[in-house]
Amino acid sequence: MDTWLWKFVYLPGLYQKRRVSKRAFHTEVERTLSDLLLDKPHTAAECLALYWEYRNAARRFLSTCLGKRYGSRLFGLKEASLAEKKEKASAELWMASRGIARAAGKEQEMSLFCDAVRDELAAFYPNYEEIHKRLEQRFTN
Repeated sequence: MDTWLWKFVYLPGLYQKRRVSKRAFHTEVERTLSDLLLDKPHTAAECLALYWEYRNAARRFLSTCLGKRYGSRLFGLKEASLAEKKEKASAELWMASRGIARAAGKEQEMSLFCDAVRDELAAFYPNYEEIHKRLEQRFTN
């Protein structure tokens, strides 16, 4: 199983359910930090390798989001437009990275992961800055 890719599928749901049980949320975030190898300090070379692993996993996630079924509506009968897929995928990656880090108070520990995700989104979507501004407004209000 692709553990790195799975985190991008799993973490947005965790972010959305964070208010249901704060203790369970924080326990799961700690487990996630361990799974992402962010629970201990690394050398500069290790940080660079992890950065590219995170970016690669984010790229694989974004590539799967271009599929026909991703973001579909009306019980899968209406395919989402490319813009809708882009917005949904960006929101999910924001929740999986910046959103989780902020909600758990782990921004420093997750900064490498969050930076890699942000950089991959910017590389995958040339107009990501405007999408990012909308996401920041949407999720911080």
